[in-house]
Amino acid sequence: MRLRHIPGPPLAGWSKAVWLLRKSLGGRFHLDTAEACEKYGSIVRIGPNELVTNDPDVLRRISAVRSPYTRSEWYAGARLEPEYDSMFSERNEERHNMLRSKAAIAYSGKDNKYLEQSIQDNIAKLVRLLNSKYISTTEFRPVDMAEKLQLLTLDIISEIAFGDPFGNLESDEDISSYMETTKNMMPLIILLGTWPELAKVFFWKPLRRFLPKETDTSGVGKLMGIGKKVVAERFGPDKKVKQDMIGSLLAHGLSKREVYVAGSDTSATTMRVTLLYIVTNPHAVIKEGMRIFPPVTGFLSKTVPNGGDTINGTFIPVGTTIGWSPFGLMRSKKIWGSDAKLFRPERWLEGSAEDRQKKDIECLGKNIANIELNKAYVELLRHFEFTLVDPVVPWKGYNAGLFIHSDLLMKVTR
Repeated sequence: MRLRHIPGPPLAGWSKAVWLLRKSLGGRFHLDTAEACEKYGSIVRIGPNELVTNDPDVLRRISAVRSPYTRSEWYAGARLEPEYDSMFSERNEERHNMLRSKAAIAYSGKDNKYLEQSIQDNIAKLVRLLNSKYISTTEFRPVDMAEKLQLLTLDIISEIAFGDPFGNLESDEDISSYMETTKNMMPLIILLGTWPELAKVFFWKPLRRFLPKETDTSGVGKLMGIGKKVVAERFGPDKKVKQDMIGSLLAHGLSKREVYVAGSDTSATTMRVTLLYIVTNPHAVIKEGMRIFPPVTGFLSKTVPNGGDTINGTFIPVGTTIGWSPFGLMRSKKIWGSDAKLFRPERWLEGSAEDRQKKDIECLGKNIANIELNKAYVELLRHFEFTLVDPVVPWKGYNAGLFIHSDLLMKVTR
C-alpha cells in the first residue's frame, strides 16, 4: 500500500471499492470527505492512489497557473463524446488553459449587452408563474421551488447562450427532460470519474449508441443538438450574428467544436440553498449560502508530478491524485472559526478586505451567477413570502458531483 504513511479510513488504501467508490455513489460524498478530513487531518488517504484535502494552501499549490500538477483521469468521466474533450473534461493543461482563456470574456457577460435584461425577463416569468398558479390564499397550493428555480436557470442560460429561452417557465415544465436526464446521468459520470478504466469500456464503439446524441428528443442529447444547431447557424453566407454567449465564444477564437456552455445546475443549487436559509434565517446573504452549501462537489483531482511532492511535511509519491473536499474546506474551523458549521452571514463583514477576498473561490461563470442570484432574490422576496411546508425535512437531496434536489415544498403568499 503505497500511501500507508498517510492517515485515512481503515482499508481504504487497499481498493477503491472499499471506501471511495462506495462513498462516491452513496449520495453524500460531500459530507463523507468533509468528515474524513475532520477526523484524519488536512490530507487524507481515501483510495490506493487517491487523497483528499480541505487545506486551502494545498489547493492553491496544486491549482496555481504554473503548477506542475496536472488534471487527473477523474475528468475523463465528464466527457460526453468518446473522442473529443470539452473545456471541462480536457486534461491537457495547455489546451484547457487556452480554451478557458478564450471563454473567459463570454462567461463574464461583457460582450452581451442584453445579459441583465435577459436575466430580468426570465425572473419576471417566474414571478408571473407563481402569481398565476401557486399563491396560497384560502386554498393551500404548495410549490416545489427546487424545480421552479431549475426551470428558471435553464431558461436563463439558454437565452444568454443561444439567444432564446427553452420556454420551461412558460410551459411550467422541463420540456427537454434535462432534470430527469441529469438525475440519471450524474451517478454514471461520477462512477466513470472514480474508476476511469470503466470509461474506456463505456466508450467502446458497440456501446456508444447508448451515449447522449444530438438527435435525441430529450435530455442532454437534445441540448447538445440545440447547441450544435445554433452554432452551425453562425457560419456560412447567411450566418446569424448575435450578441449572446455563443457569439462571444466564436468571436474570441473558439471553433464550432470547442464551444461549451454550462451553468444552470450550480446556479439553481445556490438559489435553492440560499432561499432555504433566507426562509429559516431572514439575515441570509448569497456568499454565506454558497459557503455553507457549495454547489460544486466534484472531486476535481490533480495528479502529483514527477519526483513527487512534500506537503505539510508528508511526502506524496508521483502519480498520486489529490482531490478537494468543498464541504471540508467551507466548514473548516481552521479557516472559518469555531462556528464554521453555523450559517452566519456577518462573517463576510468581518476582517480585512484582503482576508475576505482570500476566502472567495473563483469560477468562470461567477459574474453571470452573481447577477442571476442578486436579481432573483430581490424580485422573489419583493413579491412573495415563502414558508417551508416541512421545516424538519425541507427537501430531498442526492449528491453526485452536483446536487440533485427535489421537493423543496413551500407555501407562497403575497
